[in-house]
Amino acid sequence: MVCRPGGGSGAYGLEGFQIEAGPIDSWENGETGWAVCRPLFTAPVGVSLRLRLSAVLVREDGAWKLIHLHGSYPVPDEVAVGHPEWWEAPAA
Repeated sequence: MVCRPGGGSGAYGLEGFQIEAGPIDSWENGETGWAVCRPLFTAPVGVSLRLRLSAVLVREDGAWKLIHLHGSYPVPDEVAVGHPEWWEAPAA
């Protein structure tokens, strides 16, 4: 997916980013669902980060609706900045 200005994928200042979702694990229990994934975000300048995302959803009128989304980078900023070899190179 590529985020574009003015589109649903262009939210949160991510215009121009490439996003690869990767594997998604999800579960449900009645009208509540939750999911986790490790998407790869590649900025227009070519720097990539693999984040951790978790989401909670509820089913209303037969459709799943997102009620909570959390993302994190799995190391402290001061560690990540000192180790650029941990960043993944953009796909050629």
